Amino acid sequence: MSPRFGPNPDMILSNGSAVSGHVIGIEVKTTNEETSVRYHEYAVEAGGTTYGIRQDLSPADRVRLGMPVTLKVDGHNAVIDWKDSGTGRWKMLRKPPAAGILDDHDETHAGAMSKAQRGGRAATVTILEFQTRKVAMGLGSTLDASVRVDPAQGTPYEATIASINRVPSYAAHLPIVGARLPAWETRSLLGGEGVLIDWAAAAVAEPGIDAPPADLPTGTGFLGGGLFGGQPQTSAMSMGGNMSDGAAGADTDPDPEIPEYAKKLMRKFGVNPDTLKHD
Repeated sequence: MSPRFGPNPDMILSNGSAVSGHVIGIEVKTTNEETSVRYHEYAVEAGGTTYGIRQDLSPADRVRLGMPVTLKVDGHNAVIDWKDSGTGRWKMLRKPPAAGILDDHDETHAGAMSKAQRGGRAATVTILEFQTRKVAMGLGSTLDASVRVDPAQGTPYEATIASINRVPSYAAHLPIVGARLPAWETRSLLGGEGVLIDWAAAAVAEPGIDAPPADLPTGTGFLGGGLFGGQPQTSAMSMGGNMSDGAAGADTDPDPEIPEYAKKLMRKFGVNPDTLKHD
């Protein structure tokens, strides 16, 4: 915001008093544009005060609920001073976001999560394997996941979740083989079925403070705007256990070595990474 109309965040960042704090709340919103852009608002507790701050943080794929940050404070105004962050989209909020994570979006639609919770069925998905898939006539690639779906009621089954690499940045550490994630089974008006991962609930349960983003195959990693991957995700999934049915012609990269941080997270989900089979 210009100094003519209100506080100057760049001046606060340069001259404000440094106070240590923690991110206790994240709320995801989108711009009202033809091509909407996701942005985040934060509740930061520091020195006994909770500040509501809208600000673009960088690197976005390292932002985690509960992470420590430094605030530069000037009166009632504060700017988050963290890693490579500037003051883009900065605004002080009258009401800070609630504790936890509020993200009512899927990759393209606002209100998707609340709709799934109203009309869907709770489930848990376990990531079994990843496969890369060419998109845009071979000009790009995306990452699909073979998952086991355990409904709250009913028989477990296998499915394909398309473009699982389009994960919100606050959950960038979570898409790894063996991860068990909360989800909702959904049904469209035309009768199509799908599974929507509740990334917000997953990140609240496993915030991953200081955890790096998941080591995804080359070409399907983090892009700006709060999502992984550059291609639109589809909401469809294929039933059954054969990943190749939903990813014909997919190019599969060799299985990478599982990094230690991923092994640690897998063990928290009850999976022993040392017993995983690689074809």
